[in-house]
Amino acid sequence: MEHHVLADFFSWNTRLCSSLDRVLVRDSENASLERFLTEIRPEHRVADVGGGKQPARLKYPDHAWNGVAYEGLDIDDTELRSAPPGIYSRVRVVDITDVPGEMSESYDRIICRNTLEHVRDMDRAIGGLAMMARPNGKIYVKTTCRFALYARLNRILPEVLKRRLLFFLFPHKSGDGFPAFYDRCTVREISDLASKHGLNPSFPVNQSYYSTYFTFLMPVYFVWRFFTGIQYLINKDYSERFELVFEKRD
Repeated sequence: MEHHVLADFFSWNTRLCSSLDRVLVRDSENASLERFLTEIRPEHRVADVGGGKQPARLKYPDHAWNGVAYEGLDIDDTELRSAPPGIYSRVRVVDITDVPGEMSESYDRIICRNTLEHVRDMDRAIGGLAMMARPNGKIYVKTTCRFALYARLNRILPEVLKRRLLFFLFPHKSGDGFPAFYDRCTVREISDLASKHGLNPSFPVNQSYYSTYFTFLMPVYFVWRFFTGIQYLINKDYSERFELVFEKRD
């Protein structure tokens, strides 16, 4: 009973803080992805990298997916098998830091959401994405910024403690909580690596300053918002998350 009361209390705080945040911070967290999806054509071969059981197609079912070869790539076979049946036209267990040579220039469009923070070597990961893209193909990436307070705490706290806190405060995230490393997870560093691997910016950078992780308790939310305000003023690389879209040079 006590656990349910606390869970309801935290849930009420989250809804209140989230509503307040939408008033304070005008944010369009997935604007680049929504635009990116409108450019997918029936003749395209699309890779959803790291989508696992939560592919982009599931989140955006109204986009024109008919005829699209939509493939799921993930390092974890269990994640792929947990996706809704038939959502992928094909699944492959792939480590994007070590992409097999036969996958070179295989995809017209690549979607990589909330995955890059979990790789140990960002250089090899961006190189793997670039390798899989066809000439003039486009790559969408979204990741957490390493300067976000959540990312800082994630690198400090023990893994078991982090998972227990995450699932207690946000029960709907049960099944998430994979280890994260945030290697070179900033707009500037990923953009530099993309250029190194033959990728040009295609869309404007979209930086997001909203996060649910500190909305479970109003005083914690205000401390977090104060911290983010200072970060915003002194660190141009700061955001909570960001979206980038690149095009592979022909």
